[in-house]
Amino acid sequence: MVLFVCNLTTIDFSWLDPIRGLVGESLIVDVSLTGELDEQSMVMDFSLVKKEIKKYLDASVDHALVIPLRNQRVTYTHSAERADVMLFSDAGKINCFVSAPAASFLPIDAASIDTTELEKWLNKRIKEILPDNIADAAVTLRHEENTGHYYHYAHGLKKHGGNCQRIAHGHRSIIQIFINNKRDAFWEKYWAERWKDSYLMSENDVVAASQLSARAQALYHDTLLASAYTSSQGYFEIMLSHEQVEILPGDTTVERIGCFIKQEIGRLDPKFGNVTVHAFEGIGKGVRI
Repeated sequence: MVLFVCNLTTIDFSWLDPIRGLVGESLIVDVSLTGELDEQSMVMDFSLVKKEIKKYLDASVDHALVIPLRNQRVTYTHSAERADVMLFSDAGKINCFVSAPAASFLPIDAASIDTTELEKWLNKRIKEILPDNIADAAVTLRHEENTGHYYHYAHGLKKHGGNCQRIAHGHRSIIQIFINNKRDAFWEKYWAERWKDSYLMSENDVVAASQLSARAQALYHDTLLASAYTSSQGYFEIMLSHEQVEILPGDTTVERIGCFIKQEIGRLDPKFGNVTVHAFEGIGKGVRI
């Protein structure tokens, strides 16, 4: 017998790609469980399915940086408390460096990261936390249905009390822009292209190379931008290629992102009178400004 739960939750995270660099992602999670009936005449109580599997996803992949350990251009070193990850270009230069508390990373034994590899990893681990009557577990990851233009972005929110403070988590977000109450495809496409596979960095968190850890300083070169901060989970730092980074005033919350988009449209084309921005943070949540 197969028990299924559609739209169990969503996960927001980032992953490393040799070509695209640091990529923010958001996925919908469906799950199905194959097993025999228990003493309650259930495969598993729906409330427990949602509670236990979501708890595991929150503790492992959600708001983490997923790393392909078998990729030759990725180096991952860690201790019990901290970890560093480096992504190298074909020429051997650092394209991305992240140092953070170890819980910020999810290393996977794979050459690359995609939904298939992540599903395989999750299915194996989730089976281990389920009752004995469950013979098989299948997690399916999918994007939200196409609703127009979108961008992938990564960021970190140092003031956040939870896992959003992790400096390299991310989202895949649609963008909706209305000019005089009418959807405007030009501006939606503009932002989708401008922030394709981007890192949104707060100007308050930009640091000089001399302010970084000794390890980061040894890897630094002048085509990188650096950000670092200490928050409630510990010390975080990141270095990325200039072309992947946009520096925003203030924090990179979705509220501030929406304000920035609206102000930037006004700056680029002052003739527009009424601009409304629907900025999303991942799937199904965001702000209207």
